[in-house]
Amino acid sequence: MRCWWVIAVGIGAVSGRSFAASRDSLQLDTLRFVFPPVQVQAPSVPEEQGGFVSVWRIEARELARSLFWQGADVLWGMPGVFVRDYGGVAGMKTVSVRGLGAAQTLILWEGVRLNTAVHGVYDVGNLPLAFVESVELALGGGSAMLGAYAGSGVLFLRSLPREAFPFLRTTVGLGSFGQRRAAVIGHVSGQAVAVRLGLNYLSARDDYPFLARQFGELRKERRQNADRVMLSAMCALGYEGSQVQVWGQLLGYRSHRGVPGPVVQGRVEFAHARLEEEEWLGLLRFLVPVHGLEWSMAARRLWLFYRDPDARAWGERGAHDDATTWEASSTIRWSGKWGRWLRGGVWGEMRWEQVVGTLLRPQGREAAQRGSAALSVWGHTEVGWGELWVGLRGETNQHYAPALSPTLGIRGSFAGVQLQLQWGWNFRPPSFAELYYFNFGSPDLRPERTSSWNLGLEWGLQGKVLLRGNLFSLWVRDQIVAVPRSPVMWSARNIGRVWSRGMEIGGEYAPMSWIRLFAQVTYQWVTDQTGNPYTTGRQLPYVPQLLASGSLLARFAQVEGEFRFTAMGERWSLPDQSSESRLSPYVLADCALSYHVLTGRKVRGEVRIALRNAFDVAYELIRNYPLPGRSFRAEVMLQWQPQGDVSSHARH
Repeated sequence: MRCWWVIAVGIGAVSGRSFAASRDSLQLDTLRFVFPPVQVQAPSVPEEQGGFVSVWRIEARELARSLFWQGADVLWGMPGVFVRDYGGVAGMKTVSVRGLGAAQTLILWEGVRLNTAVHGVYDVGNLPLAFVESVELALGGGSAMLGAYAGSGVLFLRSLPREAFPFLRTTVGLGSFGQRRAAVIGHVSGQAVAVRLGLNYLSARDDYPFLARQFGELRKERRQNADRVMLSAMCALGYEGSQVQVWGQLLGYRSHRGVPGPVVQGRVEFAHARLEEEEWLGLLRFLVPVHGLEWSMAARRLWLFYRDPDARAWGERGAHDDATTWEASSTIRWSGKWGRWLRGGVWGEMRWEQVVGTLLRPQGREAAQRGSAALSVWGHTEVGWGELWVGLRGETNQHYAPALSPTLGIRGSFAGVQLQLQWGWNFRPPSFAELYYFNFGSPDLRPERTSSWNLGLEWGLQGKVLLRGNLFSLWVRDQIVAVPRSPVMWSARNIGRVWSRGMEIGGEYAPMSWIRLFAQVTYQWVTDQTGNPYTTGRQLPYVPQLLASGSLLARFAQVEGEFRFTAMGERWSLPDQSSESRLSPYVLADCALSYHVLTGRKVRGEVRIALRNAFDVAYELIRNYPLPGRSFRAEVMLQWQPQGDVSSHARH
């Protein structure tokens, strides 16, 4: 199956590298730049989702210091996160949390779902980090409040204006293999109004070298059809009055990239396969805080065009397919408080999705659409030993029976240790690609249901030490996987049950104000429980049992230095775990250095350099998709603040 994003659907269904800090441990992080209070913005993690076991947060300052240019870069190092990376800047990148498929992780941009109706996942390599103020990963099922695709976790992305002062920031960066990056962001704010405009450009040849065995001979090859050009734009506007708050945003990008494909014997790449993408997302939100009311609307258009003249199996002119997706949603929320101990809320959502194009050919047609409606209620109360959250979502879809998704969360403190227990029952309908894609989709697929149990604990000592741990168990019923029908054709099928269980342990240590250490380890078993004698009890393909990461950050005067490592355990590309399908474990090391240039009271600058994969490790995350070796990045940032020096230190 040659289409780039459809390959990811099939593999994703079968189934770090940054400082990750706790939402509750900001006082521990003495090196973090502190942002001022946010005007006119929605909370990234809604209040009703306090039942999440663990929230890991990364701020914009950390994204800039590490020279992260794509959304996938920042996710490495978060507990339980595995990014399926198909190589370089152009390669598609999807997120797997706690071993489940990418469609089980809900990705929200300012509260709006990014998981596309086409395939249920999102290429996080498309995320323009120049516009991102914070990234938060909430572990545990969240379908009871946030809807479908939240079986294993939720990724919150916040981008709206945070600063209470005007500025103009420009960034220019260069990297190995022809990588180029430039960004311009302007922000103007007054007593009641805030406006932000931004442009982000990213390109690369990505002709990185790799070793490939061809007919028994180990040879050095180079990627040739892995180039990419991407331009992103954002416009955000916020108004805060005495009775009402309004904010809106328009976000879009246009991308053109090569699709080199897998490296197999006799063929190094798809020489002429190309993928074009264009996406626009608009959102508008009205808030009446005094009455606890919020009304939001969102509309989205995504266009994909894939072509490969060499794919003769698709016809005389090869693969030449397109798809246009339209999505629209409207949400009304109300929350309130009764007495001293009880608060809660209710919210309703209506959603419509349509896909038109040759990529989807359902029963002789070239279009598919569906609508859905949902109603959620939640409540929170404080009891003598702690706090209690409950929530329930009812969702109806025109193609499926109504689904109920309940959740329960309990949190309490005992002898200085905070304990939290969460259970949730989650829901995910099949994507349009899984239902209708030509020679792949199965119109009779059933929705996936996931039962999620999480037990977490947290312990801190004198603002210098923080330890966190989670035990989790997730049962997936009717999981959708790609099943081979021939050497070149696959089909989507419900296979029965998958069981994911494991533990996550992490900690931070800041013995002095100028140094911080962080480490986390995830160990997970994600097995097929369908009863097949060849696969039952075996780890799912491409799901590592061991994930680990660590980092050291030090600051001396105007210089910041950072060292990171990421470790990945062995994986298997086939469900029977045959020896020839084993992918070797590896350890990657990265380092970064930044220098703050004080050019004046109104102008500040920063020079950043980073060395990625410092020991030039040859490795693959997906079989036959080699990843880049050692690479270098450098970046210069200048920020002009007409009001001069401010106390916020928002210099990213």
